[in-house]
Amino acid sequence: MKRYALVLSIFAVILLASGCRTVVVYDRPAPPPEQVEVISVRPCPAAVWVTGHWTWKGGRYGRYVWVPGHWRR
Repeated sequence: MKRYALVLSIFAVILLASGCRTVVVYDRPAPPPEQVEVISVRPCPAAVWVTGHWTWKGGRYGRYVWVPGHWRR
C-alpha cells in the first residue's frame, strides 16, 4: 500500500510540474485483515486451494468485499 501511495505522489508532482492546475488523488484505505476460512475436502487430486482475498468494489466511494477461497482444477 505504501508503494501505491508513493507512485500516486510522484504522479501528482509530475502533473504539477507540467502546468496542471488541480490534482486530486484519492487513496483507498488498507483492506481489513484476512478472514479465517474453513477449507473443505479436496474434490479431486488435481484440485488446488485458492485462498480468499479482499477486492475493491464500487469505484471512488466503494468498499472492500471478501472473495471466498475455492478449489480450482
